[in-house]
Amino acid sequence: MKNLQILKNIFPNEEDRFYSGRLNITTEIVRDSKSVYDKISEFKGTGWVCSTHSNEIIRIKPNETFENYNFWPIKAEVVNDESSLHIIRTNNEWKLTTITMEKIENEDDSIIIKSRLRSRTDKNEYLIYETCWTADNTDGYKELRPNSFRFVGFEKGGE
Repeated sequence: MKNLQILKNIFPNEEDRFYSGRLNITTEIVRDSKSVYDKISEFKGTGWVCSTHSNEIIRIKPNETFENYNFWPIKAEVVNDESSLHIIRTNNEWKLTTITMEKIENEDDSIIIKSRLRSRTDKNEYLIYETCWTADNTDGYKELRPNSFRFVGFEKGGE
């Protein structure tokens, strides 16, 4: 039995959480906060940003511009359809990572699992992530191990 089918059998009411695919990753380094906010604006997605301005998380809406933002982003995650932009401040620069999900039919060595984490600011909201698990040969056995992840949005809901 294939890995994907095993997962779907174990979680029969959650089949839509599992699918074949991979996450393609590119990175870019920028040295000023304006470039970071310009990239978020160009991305035209939804997400969140944590900055030096306050300890509150700022929600990002589609098509939002950051013309009046003069504070440094520390970390951010933005999603636009099949692509996510992850931003982190490191040393004297920002690392911008773009992660794109690619579905692959009948691929058993690269599986994406969707999961949700409860928001710390709204207990009725979840942050949704996709984690790519890829096959790794360990002592002669094939194991699926987490390889990469991406933010895919917000979801309202109870337990």
